[in-house]
Amino acid sequence: MFGPDVLKENLHVWKFNNFNAARILRQIIPRPKVVPKFGQSTERFIVIDSKHDKFDIPDTECNYSFLIALSGTRIIDLRPAEECKHQCKSFKMELKPPYLLWYNWWYWRPVAQTSLGNDTFIAHVGSYC
Repeated sequence: MFGPDVLKENLHVWKFNNFNAARILRQIIPRPKVVPKFGQSTERFIVIDSKHDKFDIPDTECNYSFLIALSGTRIIDLRPAEECKHQCKSFKMELKPPYLLWYNWWYWRPVAQTSLGNDTFIAHVGSYC
């Protein structure tokens, strides 16, 4: 199929947006306890980054978004959205397993950046309405 070198220098973002895919994904990646049982969007993303460049975390269907580090570490730079840039300040945090970052994309736009470890980063992105 493809060799191990394929994942060495790439960024992959997979979008799942139907109920059956969400159900299968939930069996592999359980819903975090802090995420309410009801109201979670069926749209999910899996991000695999081995390229180690900056990249935007994808926007989600619902505004209450979460980003879970499954493997590896990245610095997440939360930048204010255009509507909030005069009142909100950007800040950075280190996201590592099993940390979960909650944010509202009405106000924040997350950008992943390399961290000291530079391991391959695998994350799950979801949202709640």
